[in-house]
Amino acid sequence: MLDEAIMIGRLGVCALLLVSQLLAQPAAQPRFDVASIKVGGEYNPQIYQRHHGGPGTSDPGRITITQMPLYLLVLMAYGMPSRDQIAGPEWMSEADRYFTIDATMPPDTTPEQLQLMLQNLLAERFHLALHHETRNFPGYELTVAPGGPKFHEWIPGTDTYPADPADDSYDRQRFPHLAAAEKGRYSLPWGKWQMVRASERTSIPAFLTLLGTFVNYSNGEPSGVPTPRVIDKTGLTAVYEFRLEFEGRVPATGEAPSGETTPSDPGAGGPNIFTALETQLGLKLVKARSVQVDMLVIDHAEKVPTGN
Repeated sequence: MLDEAIMIGRLGVCALLLVSQLLAQPAAQPRFDVASIKVGGEYNPQIYQRHHGGPGTSDPGRITITQMPLYLLVLMAYGMPSRDQIAGPEWMSEADRYFTIDATMPPDTTPEQLQLMLQNLLAERFHLALHHETRNFPGYELTVAPGGPKFHEWIPGTDTYPADPADDSYDRQRFPHLAAAEKGRYSLPWGKWQMVRASERTSIPAFLTLLGTFVNYSNGEPSGVPTPRVIDKTGLTAVYEFRLEFEGRVPATGEAPSGETTPSDPGAGGPNIFTALETQLGLKLVKARSVQVDMLVIDHAEKVPTGN
């Protein structure tokens, strides 16, 4: 009986050790079922830096990322809103060094899982290694203007902006339609002053990732100029649905910006982003001397990915 008790005790200890080892092992990271990366190829400016498929689309089990330089792939994988949040070698931004990714995954993959899949793919194929740093940038604070917000919380299952049967892209006021799965859409200016119309169904923190770009459009900054950072001081925590209309422009490369516009500028057809936020949404941008920004610092990356 004593020998049996000792044996049972030893088996119990072994079982506990096995369970503890299994629990100590890190969970398997999400990975694509199949993924191929093509380098370069014949450049087609009409499809440059485009991706389609994935979570929330009509093709959730496949994603195609076309003709993107490595820095943009890193931005996508880590959810960074601006290229100046990556510090790395210059070749990562070279226009003639781009990649095309075609990958499959389970149709129920979430956006968060997709980002992890991209991170793991870049680590495996490019041997990408990086770390985070916090740096200070000038920017803005978004606050609630006197009188309070002029938009409402979104109730899931509702749609404030019904489709116009005559046009499946824009409504009669030329605001982009929002599909059920979309968080936001906006029409962009091109070449000269014209109105930017945004339809948004999102949280305030997510909206902030667009506001820096909108400020640049409103100021007429050339394409590629770093976007100012905006931090949330509103205290608003729900998901909201709203429209925003302001005048913006993307000048031709090398053209000097004209500075911050006002509704009274010659030829201006509408308010700048600062006035539009306050009058249309009840929000206000206040300049901040220093805004903390999360940076990705690239420690290592291969110019040519490993084989598929």
